[in-house]
Amino acid sequence: MNSDAVLITFLKPGLECWQPITMGVLYRCSGEENPDLTLLYEGEITGRTNDKVSGVDVRVFRRDAEDFEQASQPFLGMIATQLKYRGADKKQAYEFVNENLSSDKATTTIGEATWTMTSSDGSKELTIRPA
Repeated sequence: MNSDAVLITFLKPGLECWQPITMGVLYRCSGEENPDLTLLYEGEITGRTNDKVSGVDVRVFRRDAEDFEQASQPFLGMIATQLKYRGADKKQAYEFVNENLSSDKATTTIGEATWTMTSSDGSKELTIRPA
């Protein structure tokens, strides 16, 4: 998967992205500077080169949302359906995210990647890595 495709997905909800000077990190994204977002969103794209993405991390943190699970679903659902990572089936990815929004930790294989969803009271993280 190309990092530009992931980057476009991260930019859609209003995240700001940059290329850090960190080995193996192609892009880091954050919604911290966007006051219109009700939650704090972060993303990271890792790999060796822009056409060889090795992983995607997506984090959502509670700001003032009363129903954190419900508030985080649109962003995580959008990420799940937009990423075409290693043959991911968007319906299966969407269902995995939705079914595990309140799970402490859940893991599955979708396409040729391992998807892990981790949740706590204040954050949710979706990690995608090669299987």
